[in-house]
Amino acid sequence: MDYIGCASGKYIELLKQYKEKFQYTGIDVVDESIQSARLRYPGHKFICGNAIDIILEGKYDLINAIGVFQHEPNYML
Repeated sequence: MDYIGCASGKYIELLKQYKEKFQYTGIDVVDESIQSARLRYPGHKFICGNAIDIILEGKYDLINAIGVFQHEPNYML
């Protein structure tokens, strides 16, 4: 299972309750959040940048962006 979420990585804790093995990709514009998540959750992928501008390969089973899209004026694109 492949998941995308925000970069604090805290969503990983919730996913662990339901799935033993999965790959998580966290995306955030704040570099400090990315660096902290990389230290806290090694083995998962974290990208610093605007999620709207990042092109990811492959398919994902779940994309979680709670608290993000309502702040993006171009969310309908």
